[in-house]
Amino acid sequence: MVVSSETFHRGQEDAIFLLITSNTLRVTAHDLLIEEVHPEFSSTGLKKASVFRVGRIHTLNQKLAYSRLGAIGPRLKEEVLGRLKRIFQLS
Repeated sequence: MVVSSETFHRGQEDAIFLLITSNTLRVTAHDLLIEEVHPEFSSTGLKKASVFRVGRIHTLNQKLAYSRLGAIGPRLKEEVLGRLKRIFQLS
């Protein structure tokens, strides 16, 4: 999942990504499990329950994001942001 902004992308080749996996067997306190019953699941483009590994942050070339699968809604965005804030101890 790309978490960096369009402003960040301008003038450089990199983007900031969070890992998403369909392996839901091991979920840590920093991860966000999104199941098919979540009200915003259908907009994500995911095919089955998945985990946003919020603690697995990677800076990679933007070209690695081949296409847009979907988007997260405002509720999921807040949940991801909350976990990022806890990781970085931001208020």
